[in-house]
Amino acid sequence: MVWEVEMEVGDHVRSWSDQQIKTGFDGVDISIEIKDRKCNMVLEGESETVSKAFYLVWEVLFLYDGYFFEPLRLIIDGEEKSVDNLIKVAFYKSGYSWISSAILLGRAERNLSENVLKAFDKMRNEGKKDEKMTKSVVNAFFYLHSDGYEKINEGHRLSLYLNLCDGFVNNTFKETNNLKSNFERIIKKALNTDKILYGLKLMGMEREDFCYVLAQERTEVDHYIYKKDSLATFVFKSEEDAKYYISWYFTYVVEVALRISFLNYIGVEVEDDYKDHAINTINDWVIFRNDFDEDCVTPYYQHEQFLRRLKQKYEKENQ
Repeated sequence: MVWEVEMEVGDHVRSWSDQQIKTGFDGVDISIEIKDRKCNMVLEGESETVSKAFYLVWEVLFLYDGYFFEPLRLIIDGEEKSVDNLIKVAFYKSGYSWISSAILLGRAERNLSENVLKAFDKMRNEGKKDEKMTKSVVNAFFYLHSDGYEKINEGHRLSLYLNLCDGFVNNTFKETNNLKSNFERIIKKALNTDKILYGLKLMGMEREDFCYVLAQERTEVDHYIYKKDSLATFVFKSEEDAKYYISWYFTYVVEVALRISFLNYIGVEVEDDYKDHAINTINDWVIFRNDFDEDCVTPYYQHEQFLRRLKQKYEKENQ
């Protein structure tokens, strides 16, 4: 059996995204070409294995790129099929906000070796029969990016991401009720803490114990117990206009940290430069949206900031 799948890719810097990959899984030969706005896959092997291999590849690509590539065309053994056949569950259709704001982690060096695919297959399918819950963690993570979850309340969304941090640590490291410790294991192990603290300072939150604050937030949202150190309480008390970005800020930070943690667990080491770029992008988003004086450091936001400042200077000179 031969599957040919054409998919749409986000509009990223070509040198960061374009890639040719040859790999395999359980007897299936897999060829992938990502170029410009398209990803073309060819998978050849036994019927059921080809289908399984395709979904594993699609999902691992999500971990690198932050969203599911959109299927445009499906040809099976030379016969055109509806791409709707590929959307077996709703989370395979990513929401617009995640597609438009996606941060690439693997760039043009995505590792989809057979060992990586096998490790992901094991992790994402361990369920009750294995006395594990990683299957539920991975599925829930994908659902939070789906089109159907676009309008979820931001506080509840963050709480769900924090639940996934907790669940991933409990299933892959050890069971513990220490929320702060679990969040530290996911966030601080994956990302540069100093860069996160810089981002928080931009929004008026100067606390190094931000994982404690996240633990308080989750307890407050999930159990309706007032916590004086929760994010919601900080927003309520703060006079900083940028405070309203803080829930989304942590959502983006935790989302990236979880993707890095998943990739690390299946044997992929994400480059430090790529991790730093991810946090710099989130910080630049805060700077740009609030029109702060700080200079942006990532290419997209540097360009946008330059244009805005040019316009502001022109308007000031012509008043």
